[in-house]
Amino acid sequence: MTPSGLKNTLGKYRHRKLVKELKKKGAYNSAFPDALNLSLSVLCQGGCIYCPNGRGKDIKPPFMSFELAKKIIDEAGKENFKGIFRFSENGEGLLNKEFLKIYEYCRKTLPLSKSILYTNMALLNKEIGLKLLTLGLDELHLNVDGASKITYESTKKLNFETLKKNLHDFIDTRQRMEKPCKIHIWILTAKKYFEKVEGINISLPDDTSKVIEYWEPFLKENDIFSIVDRPYRWAQLERIKTPKTNPCGKFSKVVRECLIGPNGDIYLCCLDYQQKCVIGNIADTSIKKIWNIDRRRDLLNLLEMGRFDIIGEPCKFCLD
Repeated sequence: MTPSGLKNTLGKYRHRKLVKELKKKGAYNSAFPDALNLSLSVLCQGGCIYCPNGRGKDIKPPFMSFELAKKIIDEAGKENFKGIFRFSENGEGLLNKEFLKIYEYCRKTLPLSKSILYTNMALLNKEIGLKLLTLGLDELHLNVDGASKITYESTKKLNFETLKKNLHDFIDTRQRMEKPCKIHIWILTAKKYFEKVEGINISLPDDTSKVIEYWEPFLKENDIFSIVDRPYRWAQLERIKTPKTNPCGKFSKVVRECLIGPNGDIYLCCLDYQQKCVIGNIADTSIKKIWNIDRRRDLLNLLEMGRFDIIGEPCKFCLD
């Protein structure tokens, strides 16, 4: 058997094992999602090399309204939801002018839920950080993809000094307020991305170790660094339309997590940055009804069997 054939066989074995575990835990038949991931904005002011250039450009409106977010939060309240709320799915949520209003309503309505914010830090200034920590932010996720102005800005097209100031301010405020908010720093340098994904050797260094060396003294014991060894391949998706043959790499998340776009569309996967595979829309119905409709169960069965050709895009050509 060829190395690629062996890898595919092992992948299918792990997938079958995962499916069995999910079914045993009742994830397939859950009445309501374990996590609600809100796309408060499909726009982002960054230009990360690993993100698709046209991400979210065809999605209207680009920002979720407070009224729609309130509808989602209120339904979660009726379901006695104690799971995870993820903010900033597929975009920079802080670009939404109603972000803090939405976040505050969520924390006051569902104080027992877990709140996780994903952000590029460009807008998370000292004032906003204070408000988030006061309201009880549980986790802050961000990428620090370089230890210097050159390496960071080559990867993200965002200002390095702004990142440093905003992250230092957040850490200092957390320390002063004695808040338990966990900070999760992801690292994917331009050097690693271009070598592993594009097959190009660039002159910039892989300064992953320097990122950790700089930030580690400021962090707490429960904070996390995650080095991305298997780089995201989003940016290749529109260029490489090779039919998918390996098992779905996001299957566990698809089964357990609900993703909701700015217009109320519930879509299948976080890698579906154009929301092509929509299950339903909550404008005139509920999350619970859509979560339990036949279309969703049919899609899960097709994913389980690897019938990406029937599902269509983005699964058909997914690189994960």
